[in-house]
Amino acid sequence: MVSCPKLQTCGYVILTLFVILYARVMYDVSQLTPMLSEQWWAEMIWWSKFFICYPILSVNIAPVPMSKLKHHHSKLNVIELFPDKDPEAVSKFLDMAENKDHESDLIILRNVFSVSKGNILEKLRSADAWRKYADMSQMYEYALWHPNQQKQSMHTNMSVFFEDFESNKHRKTMQFDFTLLKTQKIVLDEYKRLWKDLDQRLYDRIIGTLQTSRAKSHSFLWYGSDNRTPLHAAPVADYFLQLANSKKWKFIHKHYIPYIYSRLPDMAPGILSTPVYWVDGYEGGIPYTELDLHPGDLMYFPTWHYHEVQNLDPNALGFAIGIRPPGTNVQMGETFKPLAWYGIGVIPRFLLFHAANFGTGSFKGKQPCNGPVTMAWNGTKFNRYNYHTVDGECKFSERHPDYQKNELSGVWKTSDYRPITS
Repeated sequence: MVSCPKLQTCGYVILTLFVILYARVMYDVSQLTPMLSEQWWAEMIWWSKFFICYPILSVNIAPVPMSKLKHHHSKLNVIELFPDKDPEAVSKFLDMAENKDHESDLIILRNVFSVSKGNILEKLRSADAWRKYADMSQMYEYALWHPNQQKQSMHTNMSVFFEDFESNKHRKTMQFDFTLLKTQKIVLDEYKRLWKDLDQRLYDRIIGTLQTSRAKSHSFLWYGSDNRTPLHAAPVADYFLQLANSKKWKFIHKHYIPYIYSRLPDMAPGILSTPVYWVDGYEGGIPYTELDLHPGDLMYFPTWHYHEVQNLDPNALGFAIGIRPPGTNVQMGETFKPLAWYGIGVIPRFLLFHAANFGTGSFKGKQPCNGPVTMAWNGTKFNRYNYHTVDGECKFSERHPDYQKNELSGVWKTSDYRPITS
């Protein structure tokens, strides 16, 4: 057998680099809990699995049992600033947003309309107001929901979108639309004026971000309070402006990801989702921070903190615009090293996905009978539904209400057929 010294040397170098990388990544985890405690071991082992399984193998791993969470080591703080009362409020907001020293802060600039007087964005709180001010001929994609059915992909003009908008027979939702802000001239003009009225520096930051090719605005239009999002996290920070209706946000610090049951979604690689889980569904409780956003509130939140969002007013149109600062979508500035490593490792899949879907924010129609977890509307609220083949027939059923408890404890699998009637 002929030896290959160069190959062996290369192997040693790769192994050494891997050990150094692993030690650097895991150092951040080792500082969170008392050394060698049961929780320390549980979190170290989970993040070690995460190190290999998520960015490299794309394999999901089971969460750490909630019984291990004895030491609450991390907390998100809410910082509220009021420009109508504090002349330095916007300067403070600018100093803290995108500042790594404030990675555990949720920063809110309350009621920006107190500064930008007469802004038309403040008036877009009803279907009639949209018909009056907006361009109804513009085409958009949105989801149409009927009770206990898969969502339908629709592609129509704004006028059709607002037809029967407040109906209790169905729901129409425009979520993460990447085109609305740029295609509605009056919305874009008033959006720009809002930031200029607040502070030229804020205008330069947000509008400058909007005009870069790497940044995308994402708009939301809905009606009522039955729509909510399950826990999810993304490698992007966000400037989120609430314009109509109100939202309740519940945030979980990124350091508690081992307990959440993070999963790699089939779509949009790079984000982390859950099997449609909710903060209140964790037995024993998981540390979280709660806040409400009202019309005119601007919130900045950093990367990777898990959040769920619930609309509050059951009888009102909702409208919101978010914008992401460029450069954060690949995690190059992430301070928590396990997630920085994940953000780098997932880049190839992220680029392939976006190349295949360039220029679209579209729904791909109904899902086949092989996607075990999804959301649907039951006529009262949005909830978890599962697909399952029974006797050769594809069943689409609302999940039993105890699903989160049973899945987290390992009694059920996410793919088990457990309809609400069982």
